[in-house]
Formats: sequence, structure tokens, C-alpha cells
Amino acid sequence: CNIGTRPTITSSLRRSIEVNIFCFDEDIYDTILTVDFIHRLRSECRFSSLNELAQALAADRQTSVTILNSLNHNI
Repeated sequence: CNIGTRPTITSSLRRSIEVNIFCFDEDIYDTILTVDFIHRLRSECRFSSLNELAQALAADRQTSVTILNSLNHNI
């Protein structure tokens, strides 16, 4: 989950919330969801390229999977 301004993508200061649900492929727009926060991975930062952002997101995903698996939240 990212709560912030998406500084690599836009210069806007408008905040948004984005949640990546692993292993899930359904249209749930306009659906009310509950998100539980388990662990903070890192602060939001601006990356120098979309490739650098993609690499950070891949590392975040791996860290998230490791944390969730250690809590028996198998994904």
C-alpha cells in the first residue's frame, strides 16, 4: 500500500492511496475494502526513473511476501 503523492509519477501534491493485492485479478473498483497495516516498509521517495521505481516495488513485494508468510498469511 502506498499513501502519498506519487512523486516519481507526478509533481502534484494530491495524496492518493494505492493497494497492490498479490495474486488477485478481479475488477473491484467502487468496492469498499478494509486494509490492515502489518509493517511499514519504507518512506515515500522520488526515484530517478520508472525503472528504478519498478525495481523498488519488486523488492517491496518480496519483502512483503516474506513478512506475510512469516505471519502465516500465505499468498
